[in-house]
Amino acid sequence: MLKGKPMKIKIILTAAALLTALLLAYTLASCGPGEHDHIYELARTENATCSENGANVYRCTVCGEESREITETLPHIYSRMIYDPTCTEEGYILYTCDICGHTEKEPIPALGHEYGETSVIVTPTEENTGIGKHVCSRCGHTEQFVMEKLPHTHVYNVAEVPGTCLEYPKTVYTCEKCGYSYEEVSPEPGPHTYGMWEETVKPTLTSEGESKRKCALCGAEETRAVAKLSFEVPDETPVTGIENHIDTHVVMSFVGDCMLASERDRDTTNAFKYYAKEKDPEYFFEKVKDYFGTDDFTVVNLENVLTDKKLTEIPKSGSKVYWYRGPTSNAGILTHGSVEGVTFANNHANDYGRQGYLDTIEAIENAGLNYGVNGRISYYTKDGFRVAVICCTLYGSYQTDDVIESVEEASARSDYQVVYFHGGEMYSYAPESWMVKAVHAIVDAGADCVLGAHPHVLRPYEYYNGAHIVYSLGNFCYGGKNYPINATLIFQLDLEVTDGKLASVTPVFIPCYVYTGKMNNYQPAVMPEGKDKQQVLDFLEGKVKLPYIE
Repeated sequence: MLKGKPMKIKIILTAAALLTALLLAYTLASCGPGEHDHIYELARTENATCSENGANVYRCTVCGEESREITETLPHIYSRMIYDPTCTEEGYILYTCDICGHTEKEPIPALGHEYGETSVIVTPTEENTGIGKHVCSRCGHTEQFVMEKLPHTHVYNVAEVPGTCLEYPKTVYTCEKCGYSYEEVSPEPGPHTYGMWEETVKPTLTSEGESKRKCALCGAEETRAVAKLSFEVPDETPVTGIENHIDTHVVMSFVGDCMLASERDRDTTNAFKYYAKEKDPEYFFEKVKDYFGTDDFTVVNLENVLTDKKLTEIPKSGSKVYWYRGPTSNAGILTHGSVEGVTFANNHANDYGRQGYLDTIEAIENAGLNYGVNGRISYYTKDGFRVAVICCTLYGSYQTDDVIESVEEASARSDYQVVYFHGGEMYSYAPESWMVKAVHAIVDAGADCVLGAHPHVLRPYEYYNGAHIVYSLGNFCYGGKNYPINATLIFQLDLEVTDGKLASVTPVFIPCYVYTGKMNNYQPAVMPEGKDKQQVLDFLEGKVKLPYIE
């Protein structure tokens, strides 16, 4: 019996172990990986608060494993307390959570002072600021402050600032009370700053020329046509100025006695007639062509008759009397020498009577030359600017009124008046007292320039009452002697015209030799720099008594 009990117990233990193994095997078979899902049941709930999350806890009914499902925190439930702001300090709203006691602040801006009416301590003016004060109606704070100057009506000074082609013109307004300023700028740029017109193609009596000018700032160029030169005698309509208001230069050259003939047309060796047959017409003025060829007008004193007829000399009284005539072809010497006009008011105009005089006028006209004589004023026009040359004799003061009458006539029809007279004692280097008075009266009557011829020598220059005067221009191309006084002059007038009005007059003195050979070769030439040239200039200024060095 006793031996059988242990065996039984052993069997029971073995069965129990087997049962445990089977339960374990079953458990592993039900919840192990890849075999079966957990079977959960809600085991408990952990409540959330304002500051902590809650959770639902689940437990597997098979294995007892737990799983948590997180729940969100609860919102705060606030109560609030308001702390009021003041004028200078912020207030705030205090929020307190009824659940957890958490607090937050929401600021309220300071109210700032609420001032009442201003009290004036120092009254402001247009020139000075004032001082005022005001009191806060909430806290009683008092504040002083600067009061602005009183407004005023601007009183402007206006300044015009001219523009250029590169800058716009503007008008600047500045208040003389407060200094405030503003500008009004033109929508268009200012004008070009052009230099003087420069002739690129010289006008002639038959063709127009051309001039150009250039802006000194931007380099823009402007080109315009220069009208043909004109000798047209104007009608009686008074001069009213140049209609197109142009800018131009008019350069005129004047020389003295040109005797383009031999005495009684004699054909002897070294006489003028001999040279005229042997030389081309260009020869005689070849050495002054740089001046005659570049000016606008050259005027000479033609002191001989031009005729192809064998006319008889008119009778003359005196111990030394001369008659000069040459063929009409000698007028070509002038045109080939770039001479545009002559004065034929002299003592040799009638050497061969009325017929010789008329033949000469015809030869001058056929050559296209302008001319003046007693009673006929010659006019020279460039770019609408008209110069009158009044050619006349002045052998005594008795002729002064006739010259003045011509000056008055010319003044009504021209812009500038030159009187070219013939008179004075021959080979005298100083003007006679009556001549000085007569010339001054002619200037006072309106002449702008007075030039003389006839003495066959130079006489001094004078500037009187705004006029340029040379009492004698002497000989120039002179066929009357083999050894004339060898000092003469080209007198030039440079007339600058701006906006159609005469702006300046520049006299230019160009000393010359009458001849350049051992004896008269009838070819005047410009003197080079040196003693001879300076002697002529000093003589014209009255510094020396003679125009040549003895």
